Amino acid sequence: MLKRIVYGSFFISIFYFISYFFSSELRALISNGGFWSYLHVLMSSILTLGIFIIVVLFFRYLFVDPEQNQKK
Repeated sequence: MLKRIVYGSFFISIFYFISYFFSSELRALISNGGFWSYLHVLMSSILTLGIFIIVVLFFRYLFVDPEQNQKK
């Protein structure tokens, strides 16, 4: 359940920024302030954190032995 929420919010933030880059009305709405500016900060935080986690997991995959976590 938690994975679904995390992945869903990450993909929603990706969709948000794709629409942000292509919509001048959305940019104007955010520059006015209020709720939309807070939503923009939240979405950028989710996107930044998600990209950071992907990079960390990629490096963990490269450098950590997969049998290290198994008990013998």
